[in-house]
This record gives sequence, C-alpha cells and structure tokens, in this order.
Amino acid sequence: MSSPAQERRTGVQLLSAAMLLLSSGCSSMDVIMPNSMNALNGTTIKIPCTFTSCYKMDPNMFVMNWTYQETLNDTEEMIEDEGIYNCNVRNPPDRITGQHGIQLNVVTELPPPRDSTIAVAIGASVGGALALLILSMLVVKCLRRHRKKELISEEKMEEEEKLDAEVVAEEGNKHKNSLPEDL
Repeated sequence: MSSPAQERRTGVQLLSAAMLLLSSGCSSMDVIMPNSMNALNGTTIKIPCTFTSCYKMDPNMFVMNWTYQETLNDTEEMIEDEGIYNCNVRNPPDRITGQHGIQLNVVTELPPPRDSTIAVAIGASVGGALALLILSMLVVKCLRRHRKKELISEEKMEEEEKLDAEVVAEEGNKHKNSLPEDL
C-alpha cells in the first residue's frame, strides 16, 4: 500500500509532466509551400513541400505522401496534371499530421515577367527627393544655428565694448573729480 504522501507526490509529478508537455513551445507541425504555381504545358516541374517540426525526423517513422484532386479550368476542359496537390507529412512524435495544398495551373505560355523598371525608377525618385528634402532641412538648421551663435557673439562683443566704455568713463570721471594733491 502506498501512503497518502506518496500518492500526493505521484499526483504532483503527473501534473508537472502534463504541464511541461502543454507548455512546451511545440504543439504542431507546419507544412510550407506556395498556394499556387504555374507550369508550362509539356514541361517537368518539382512542387516544393517543406515542413518544420519541434522533433527530429526519424527516417523509420517519417511519412510524406501526396494526394491529387482534379479541377476544371475556366473553359470546362480537363488539362492533364492541372489540379490541387496536397502534401501530407507525418513525423512522430508529432501528434498532428501537417498538410498543405497547392493549386497547379497548366498554361500554354507563361505570363511575361513583370517589368519593375518603372517601379524602381519611381521609388528611386521619391527616395532621392526625400533625401534632398532632409539634407536641405539639415543645412537650413545648421545655418540658423551658426547665425544664432554669431548674433550671440556680436551681442557679447557689444556688451564688452559698452562695459569697456563705461570703465573708461568712470576712470575719466575719477581723474576729473580728484584733487591735485591726490595725484
């Protein structure tokens, strides 16, 4: 028979283990792939499917499989290989099977690549204009600060000249007011 203290200790250990499992940062698996992809009719492509898991991959337990679901295109005709491809990943001890689907569109010609020259030119122009604006604001601020320093130094010089003039005037008054015997 176990004592009540041992039963409490076992209960605390079980509760601690359950909380550790629930609080761990890993609770699911993520399967990562694009939502759609275009393929040129008659070409061979590879559909990417990657996954992230908190657990190491055990090659003996790991399972990845693909399922295919046909879809009709806008013209209601079936194009071979066009449809939804689902990537299913199982990596025990993950309890959840990761799954993600991709729509594969088979086209007779690929769309032309986007020419981003105009966007780059507009972005560079706006960026350059902003840089010039900021630079001009900095120059104006520096010039104002410099002028303020000049005004302050001019005011100090004027005050010093006034003080010097007052000191000279006071000394002159002393000499006028003094008696000859004081000299």
